[in-house]
Amino acid sequence: MQFPVEGRVLARVERCFSIEVAYEGGAFAGWQIQPDQRTVQGELTLLCSRIMDQQIGLTGAGRTDAGVHALASLCSFKASTARRARELHQGLRRLAPADLLVRRVDERPLDFSARFSACARQYLYKIVRREDPFRRNLAWCSSYRLDVDRMRLALAALQGKRDCRALCVAGSLPPTAWCQFQLAELQEVGDELHFRVRCDRFLHSMVRSLAGTLHDVGRGRLEPSALEVALATGERHLIGVVAPPHGLYLERVEYKDFSTGGDTGWSQREEEAAPTAAGDETKSEDMA
Repeated sequence: MQFPVEGRVLARVERCFSIEVAYEGGAFAGWQIQPDQRTVQGELTLLCSRIMDQQIGLTGAGRTDAGVHALASLCSFKASTARRARELHQGLRRLAPADLLVRRVDERPLDFSARFSACARQYLYKIVRREDPFRRNLAWCSSYRLDVDRMRLALAALQGKRDCRALCVAGSLPPTAWCQFQLAELQEVGDELHFRVRCDRFLHSMVRSLAGTLHDVGRGRLEPSALEVALATGERHLIGVVAPPHGLYLERVEYKDFSTGGDTGWSQREEEAAPTAAGDETKSEDMA
């Protein structure tokens, strides 16, 4: 099939698109498609299929649980189409619901995958150090007095490559549980505590397990050494509670040549002009 565009006829070719999104996770049953449930992957798949006029399969950089948010996540799909990134971006911005923001759309090489091309992911967990009905769905509102110095002592365990089997929920442990920590920090921002962690990979509920353990260390229920001992032994019963999902944000995904969280908009592969139908030598205009 061919499409007329501004007096030209553009042919379908195989393209790969990445879509950067932010979403408030409270009304979603997580990222991954589930029967009879509203999910981020489900919403985006329907919208992209509608715009592309074909069924597409969407791959996500991170499979967030129900209630978890994203500030700059990424997904990707391939389609045989004449449509470009600008059209997809404009269509998604027009059709997406209020709790799902499409930040940007880019064309990528055909071998790109939002999941498998990722080098690292960074998560943010927010704890509010008081009860607050206005932030209860966007952070963990704790009534405990938390000792930040103790919590930071516990973070010393999150350096280099560690076996994180103790941080994975039962029944979800993969064949290997080694994770390379690139960042682990705790910042005080007003009455909030912001725990950031960046790794080459994460296990199921790993960040929430870390946040819950830090919280238990801060309130005095666990010693600062508890996290180191749990990682060294692999014993899950030594860590703290699993923190609630509404305090967790997928903040950034890193790839070889770019990271999410930058400028919004769209771009197209500069080296690629839109193929035209036979006999038409006109090039399509790339948009930056």
